[in-house]
This record gives sequence, structure tokens and C-alpha cells, in this order.
Amino acid sequence: MTSLPIYNPVTAAIDAHHESQYTPWERDHLGCSQIGHKCDRYIWLKFRFALERTKEQIEDRVKTSKKRSSIRSHGQLLRLFRRGHMEEFTVREDLEAIGCVIDDERWVREHPRPGVSWNDKSQQIGVDLGKFLSGSVDGVIHSGLPGAPKTPHLLEVKTSGTAPFHEVRENGVREAKFQHFVQMQLYMHALGLKRALYLVVCKETDELYAERVEYDREIALAFIARGHWLAALNRVPDYPEWASASWWECKMCEGWKQCWGGETTDQRNCRTCVNVFPDVDNRRFMCRLNGNEATGLCDEYEKRFDL
Repeated sequence: MTSLPIYNPVTAAIDAHHESQYTPWERDHLGCSQIGHKCDRYIWLKFRFALERTKEQIEDRVKTSKKRSSIRSHGQLLRLFRRGHMEEFTVREDLEAIGCVIDDERWVREHPRPGVSWNDKSQQIGVDLGKFLSGSVDGVIHSGLPGAPKTPHLLEVKTSGTAPFHEVRENGVREAKFQHFVQMQLYMHALGLKRALYLVVCKETDELYAERVEYDREIALAFIARGHWLAALNRVPDYPEWASASWWECKMCEGWKQCWGGETTDQRNCRTCVNVFPDVDNRRFMCRLNGNEATGLCDEYEKRFDL
């Protein structure tokens, strides 16, 4: 009797399904989750839609990264993103089960703040810090958190691989995941909260790490200012002092070909056009040629010289 093969078409079909449902998109804002990234150039290039966006480009990057990761298909990558999103609901259920009160829509209604709103479609709290800088909050714990039952907390949920999970457990979020730390500072600032609960789930073992984080006004204001500066900047930022073609973070970055490989962007859209500039106060991009808002690619497109 012939044994069945270890690999079968089921997994391939599942990944193919997710790939068929994929639609390239870019957030039109500058995300609070990105603004703590250590490289100004990376943040700016993502904001100006200059990095990979198409399904084919992402699949090509997955192929080239197989030697250094366990990602074998674009479908697998999409399922990983889905898992991270679904974990937020699981964590909320666990927190409510131990007595935490979480009702985001009611929090917005009872604690009105400038730039804070409830999004019925995404069922999330939206935060707008001005000049394109905004984001979505995982949740707010009104009360009932063990150890601080009367103190409201921002809720930030992350999933992690084993190695980075151990790093954040040993060193704390500020040292191990500064980008996450900054994200929470911006959300606390917008919501008027003084504490956050940072909760990480290890994807391999389901181990949990929880850390209470204190609001740092100086950090919040500094990175809000950074976001406003990058949104208004109409040129590619300078290289960081630490950056080089051989530096590991640069080599892993999707912008390596543009920064170090001598290639220009192949992204044709309004934000990579030399005739378009940001109008940050009105949160839009404008076309110099016709004086109107830049809302779609036209025949006058000309790639920026610095891309």
C-alpha cells in the first residue's frame, strides 16, 4: 500500500485562497505604530507609498527571504497577520473573564477628547494627532485590572515569536520594543490616560507577558513632533548615522534597494510624483500642476528625482 505524501494540496489551497483575497493597500495616514521606528527614511518612504505594494512584489520578497525565515508563501504571511489581529479579541475575552471592564464605545462617549472618535466599521477607537499622524487603539480597560483595579489603562496587544518574546520579558518593552513603547505613549497622550497594559502572546507557546507602562509626556510630545515633521517633509530624509549597506537592519529592510542598491522606486502613484506636495494642515496631498487635491495617477506623472 502506497503511503500518503506528507505534503498535500490542502495547505497550498488554503494559502492560495488567502492570496486570492489579498488587495494591496496603503494607510493614507502616518501610523502611530510606525512613528517609533528608528529610521526616518523608512517611515517617510512608507508614508509616501514608495515601497513595495503589489502582490507580485511581496511574493518576490518572500522568496528571497526563505533562507532566513520560516515564511514559505504570501498566503502564510497573510495568515500570520490575521492571527495577530484575531489575538486581540482572544486577549480581551481573557481580560474580561478576570474582571476587567472593557467597553471602548462607552469610553469615547463618556470621556470626549479632541481627535478621539469611535469607528463603527472597525469597532475601534480612532486617534488623530494632527497632520496625518493617527492610529487605532486596541482597547481601554476602564477598571478591574488585577494590581490596579481602579486605574484606567490603555490596552495594547501584540503577538511575538519566541526569541523577541524572551527579549521583551527580560528587558521590558521600553528597551526591547521601543517602537511599541512610543505607540502606547501617543495613544495615552491622545486619550488622557496615565497607564497602559502591554500584553504580548508568544505564538509558539501561548505564554503571556504583561507589563504596566507609565505615561511619559516628553516622549509623547517628541514623537508627535517627529510625525508632524516627517509628514510635512517634501524630500527623502538623510541617512541615520548608524545606517550602512552592510548593517543588518538595513539589509533586512524593504527599502534596501533604494537606499543602498542604486535602484529607484517602481511605485507609480501621486505620492511619488515630483509635482505633488503634502498639505498637512488639511491632511491631503496637492498637485502643483492644477492646484487640486492629488487623488489619482494622471498622464503628467513624473517620478521624484530623490526616489
